[in-house]
Amino acid sequence: MFTLINSLLDSAVRSTISLPVVRSAIGVGASSIEDEDFVEQLEEVRRLKKFLVSQKIRFADSDIKNIDLGPLNNLKYHRYGRSPEQSEWQLLDEKMSVLATYLDDDLRRKIRIWELGRYFGGMPLGFLICAIVAVGIGFFFPAPFTTPADKLSLLEKSPLFISVVLWSIALGGLGACAFLTTTLLGSSKSQSGTTKSEAVAGVEDVDITDTSLVNARLVVGILFAFILGFPFSSASLRFVLDKMFEGYLHMEFKSTDLAMMIIPFLMGFSTSIVLLILERIVTSVKSLFGISGAK
Repeated sequence: MFTLINSLLDSAVRSTISLPVVRSAIGVGASSIEDEDFVEQLEEVRRLKKFLVSQKIRFADSDIKNIDLGPLNNLKYHRYGRSPEQSEWQLLDEKMSVLATYLDDDLRRKIRIWELGRYFGGMPLGFLICAIVAVGIGFFFPAPFTTPADKLSLLEKSPLFISVVLWSIALGGLGACAFLTTTLLGSSKSQSGTTKSEAVAGVEDVDITDTSLVNARLVVGILFAFILGFPFSSASLRFVLDKMFEGYLHMEFKSTDLAMMIIPFLMGFSTSIVLLILERIVTSVKSLFGISGAK
């Protein structure tokens, strides 16, 4: 129903779009383009030029005119805009071709990492906020953490459930983001001359410039932390809250307490550890049922 109404409204607008008053009212001008592919490629060219400027690239005098986007600078997307002209497509390809000549292998790697900035800024901050919210729930609603579960109603248990889920996902996400950051730092050291074994010892080999692999690594880290680390998340969060309330009275804690606290983080940080644990579990199950690995 909503799709039908939206289609009718769209047809009505397009039937009157030729009227100057209507075009002005909805913000459609000569620089408005309706082709999303064209606008997306234009944004790529703009980002590439911005990146080259940020890297203080010295442009050749003969290319100063070529790298200027000229009439492309004012173009923007609008649903009811016009289609791009053939000359605009050609000009866009020319600008991309000129700018791409300044990218060597090192700059190509840098721009891929630059485009992945959200994994090293906004995304870790989001997971950190989730962790803070989880701790905040436990701080302002301490009863579920100190009262036996059989004495609480379902509603009273809800803060515990929400905070533990948030805590598990947050630590897994932070662990995955920490892994990506350490991989990036290790890769940078490798680029500067440090051997790969010295730069990223003990860290999985992941192409940090491949967006699909980075997304997959982040999702896997969170899933491992949530599925395998969830049983430890409650104890981990309880430990943090206990130290907040009583840390100044009881500063001593065992190494097992620290291990319990960071298990969800480690599950997100290192898939190697998770796979090793799973392999040991599978081996134990096979031994239990007398299953041999040999064919």
